[in-house]
Amino acid sequence: MPDQFYAFARTAKDLSRNPLGIIALFILLIYGFACLVLGTIGEHLRTVERLPLIFFLVIFPVVVLGVFYWLVAKHHYKLYGPGDYQNEENFFKGSSASASVRQTSKNKNPEGLSIKNDQDRKPKNDEPGKQGNNPQNIEDLLSFGKGSVVAEFFEMIINRDLKEFDLSTGSTTEKILVKQLAVTRAEVWFDQTYNSIFGSQIALLKLLNERKYPVDSVVMDSYFEKQQQKFPKLFSTWTKEGYLNFLFVNSLIVIEDGNYRITPHGIEFLMVITKKGLSEDRDF
Repeated sequence: MPDQFYAFARTAKDLSRNPLGIIALFILLIYGFACLVLGTIGEHLRTVERLPLIFFLVIFPVVVLGVFYWLVAKHHYKLYGPGDYQNEENFFKGSSASASVRQTSKNKNPEGLSIKNDQDRKPKNDEPGKQGNNPQNIEDLLSFGKGSVVAEFFEMIINRDLKEFDLSTGSTTEKILVKQLAVTRAEVWFDQTYNSIFGSQIALLKLLNERKYPVDSVVMDSYFEKQQQKFPKLFSTWTKEGYLNFLFVNSLIVIEDGNYRITPHGIEFLMVITKKGLSEDRDF
């Protein structure tokens, strides 16, 4: 019996690393409770009381299989497990496929993250055989993402990863694809950061961006204390380090010689918010 228990525990641990596995464990828990109820007090229930449980036990697996099929067939590129969020780079490796799918329907450049669509990028010359060989067209593709600090950062990461696996990055096609993927990763980074950041953290980035010089810990302590007073239910148990950790992890701010300053990533993040017209008035 102990061996079976430990085997089940190991299986549950492995399943918890996969998004569908997490759903399966949750479903197993619900189904187990239903079977337990029916098995222990089923004989004491009247037919009218027993029928809903029986229908549930029969129909529930069919519904679950249908949901699993729908998720895997239609939304497999949106499924992430806990391991995908261990760090920023690990997340982007898992989510780049998802973003690539979105990129085909919504093309954006890093400077404001909005570019002309593929139709607009086609050369004006409609003569067959000349469109793909237009030097200016190729040059435009090679400059894709130029001017974005975030896109250039991810381009460096991608090239580094490719070199680690001894993969070629020298051809024109490879360079273009790397730049396209880098911009896609920049978009995913922005979306993830914006969806998770507090409104007060955006205000802090703006404050740091307006200062000509980095701010010291006294200013940062004072700012955090104001947020604790403004949102006591959330931040009463937080530390300043915990509050700032999100900004450090996403490379929005850095600390140098005990002083805090906004990074080029943080400046570009604020620029994209402004250019997209997104709200800065977020929760907390």
